[in-house]
Amino acid sequence: MWRPDSSWTTAAGPSSRESTPHIPPPPQYADEIAVTTALPAGIGPGVRWSAAPEESGGWWWLCLEDVAGTHPVLAPGTADTRLAVDAVERAARRLTPSPAGGTRPVARVVGPWMTGWSALRTVPSAGLDPWAGRHLDLLARIERDWWPASAGDTLLHWDLHPANMLRRPAGGHPERAGEVVIIDWSYRLHGAAWIDTAVLVPQLILGGHTPDQAERALARLPRPADDTAFTAFAAGLAGLWAASSRRPPPAGAPSLRHHQARLADASLTWLRHRTGLP
Repeated sequence: MWRPDSSWTTAAGPSSRESTPHIPPPPQYADEIAVTTALPAGIGPGVRWSAAPEESGGWWWLCLEDVAGTHPVLAPGTADTRLAVDAVERAARRLTPSPAGGTRPVARVVGPWMTGWSALRTVPSAGLDPWAGRHLDLLARIERDWWPASAGDTLLHWDLHPANMLRRPAGGHPERAGEVVIIDWSYRLHGAAWIDTAVLVPQLILGGHTPDQAERALARLPRPADDTAFTAFAAGLAGLWAASSRRPPPAGAPSLRHHQARLADASLTWLRHRTGLP
C-alpha cells in the first residue's frame, strides 16, 4: 500500500526505481494496480482486491494472492528455464491486444533511458569496458534503431528477471502446478511482443547460458522481423546498464550499482555476439 501524500525524493529513471527510500515512485503504484488487475488468470498473481485513494481514505491498496513459490533458476537445460520461457510465451499470446487501458508506447517511455552510449560519449571513459570504448561511436549510432520495430499492441512487462517470477509448487493449485507466474507489473507499456524476449536474454546469460544458448532457449518467443532491431535493442540495453552502473549509489540501495554492472556485462556479452565485432 502507499499513501499519495507521503513524501519521497525520486529520481526519474529505468527499472532500478532509484528513490529515497528505495521504493517505487507514486505513478508506478497506479500503473501496477491498473495492469495487475487487468491481467488474465494464469499470467500474474491472482488479485484479491484493490482500491484507489479516493475509495480508501487516501491510500492505494493492492491485495494479491500469496504465491508460495520459488524464483526460477535460469541455468542451461533446466526445467526452470523452460517454465519461465513458457510463462513469457503465454503472456505474449494472451496479452495481445493489451487488456489494460492507458498504456504508453514502449519506445516513448523506455527509449530515452536506453541512450547510455550517447551519454557516455560526453564523459570521461575511465573504467569503461575496452570493447565498448573501441566501438562507442557505432553503439551510440545504433542504440535507437530498435524504436521503429517496437510498435505493437502487446502489454509488456519490460522488467523480466528471476526475482519477478515465481514457480508455483507442485501442490496447492492443481491446474497450474509448477507454472511460472510473472509478478511486479509496474510499467503500463504496450509494444511489439519481442521486446520482452530481448529483455530476458541477458538474464539467461547471467544464469550461465552463452549468448547463442540464450537465443536458442528463447527461439519460440516472438522476434522482430528485422533482426537488426534485436541487435540495436541489445545495444540500447547494454548502454542503459553501463551508464547507470557508473552513477553514485543511491541512498538505501548500496548494491544497486553492482547489480547494474553485472547486467551491463551480460548485455555486452550478448551485444558482442550479435555484432561479431572484435
